[in-house]
Amino acid sequence: MRLSTRGLISFTEGNWVEARRQLLSGVQNNEAPLINYLLAAQSSAKLHDTDKVPEYLHAAGEAEPTAAVAIEMMHAEMKLQASEYKQALALLTQAKSNVPRHPYVLSLLSQAYQGLNDWDTLLELLPQLRKHKQLSSEAFQRLEKQVHHNRLQRCNADLDRLHAIWKKVPKPLQSDVGIAEIYVRNLIKCEDYDSAERVILHALKQAWQPALVREYGYLKGQNASRQLSQAEKWLKAHPDDPQLLLCLGRLSARNQVWSKSRLYFESSYRVEHSAEICAELGRLLTSLGESEAANAYFREGLLLSEDELPDLALPLKIATDA
Repeated sequence: MRLSTRGLISFTEGNWVEARRQLLSGVQNNEAPLINYLLAAQSSAKLHDTDKVPEYLHAAGEAEPTAAVAIEMMHAEMKLQASEYKQALALLTQAKSNVPRHPYVLSLLSQAYQGLNDWDTLLELLPQLRKHKQLSSEAFQRLEKQVHHNRLQRCNADLDRLHAIWKKVPKPLQSDVGIAEIYVRNLIKCEDYDSAERVILHALKQAWQPALVREYGYLKGQNASRQLSQAEKWLKAHPDDPQLLLCLGRLSARNQVWSKSRLYFESSYRVEHSAEICAELGRLLTSLGESEAANAYFREGLLLSEDELPDLALPLKIATDA
């Protein structure tokens, strides 16, 4: 037992080579060598000696046949640590059939599905994770948000699938700015502007969210004048919000009210210099024939960010204000 004890101490201290040697040497004098073999397998995994892992796990199974599921779970956990998610999932299949006895398998399955980006299957797993309390409340909420975020992100501009995915998002989470924003962006890609507007207006009634206000400026609904009027109603409560001013500039441009568009863009620029607003002003002033001022904004925008400039909603030809 002395060698086994020393091996356990070495393992705890992270001395994997010495731990494995001591644990394996202690097997002969240990009536219950299961722990020796399991820790020897884990030490081998830490040493990236992957050929030895199955050997010691097999020996553990022979030493204690009733521990077969636990051994498979440990093997799966090591596969997860090595980012071998498919192999881990295969190992967890047997344990999955008896979750009440082995609830920890749910946590391991969750990690495997995340590694495989299998968010649809992970969605189906969420109720069991909640039921068996394998995650803290905070961790569960983070995972739930991650699942729905990724499902929305991967809908590939399929409007029917997008609506179906949204219906499965819990009501409280539908008000989350990150979730609502990605849903709105996908609706805009699918040109479902009416649905996008409903989501934005509903969310803004709950709380002011500049990210959604920004998206409102990209809507191409049937009544552009009404959209502009709606956005101008928000200005009284949020006169210095750069995203609202940017949104108003874009909506004014869509309504071909060029002087108002310029006023809103310049107001946004005074509040916050950004590559995006510089690009908008540069594009607008170019169309107005003010090339020198436009070029100054373009240069500043390039200095502010080396990223690709965003899509611009302004037409090239500008008519006279009505």
